[in-house]
Amino acid sequence: MIPMNARRLNLATITCLLCCLPVTLTGSSPNNDDTPQRNASDTGVPDLKLSAIGEVRVLHGHKGAFRTYIATDGTDGRIVYASFPSLSEAHQQIEAWLRLATKIKSRKVNNNIQMPTERTVAFRMASHSSKGEVMIIRRDGLNCYLIESLSLRVATQVEGMIEHK
Repeated sequence: MIPMNARRLNLATITCLLCCLPVTLTGSSPNNDDTPQRNASDTGVPDLKLSAIGEVRVLHGHKGAFRTYIATDGTDGRIVYASFPSLSEAHQQIEAWLRLATKIKSRKVNNNIQMPTERTVAFRMASHSSKGEVMIIRRDGLNCYLIESLSLRVATQVEGMIEHK
């Protein structure tokens, strides 16, 4: 269990970092209060509870949003998302997030001209964990997402909340 002061520090650190990074999510509105919450029976992972929501600035000053979830076991998962006006700006955002990674586990890219998609699972060192942090970086057309957690299962569950169009 992480002490409350450490959670606030982590959230403040992540928020500051996210303000400097470009981010996009597809299909999810930052103003949508009816975020679907999944049960343990749906995915085999702990239930997630929305703990924070806000806005960030990403690449080229575009507005984005973030959400932080906490699993019943205390593990948190964060998602940053934004939409870009062009494919090149969305691609630049993804590349900026990829530079944060210390190791890439898998990467799938579909260069469909009308709707390019990509999904990368990567790891980076985290100051609050000796094991590092999981990053899922994805793009669906003009929408980009950065999902982070100490747990791959929690990160995957947060990713499952994204509505893809």
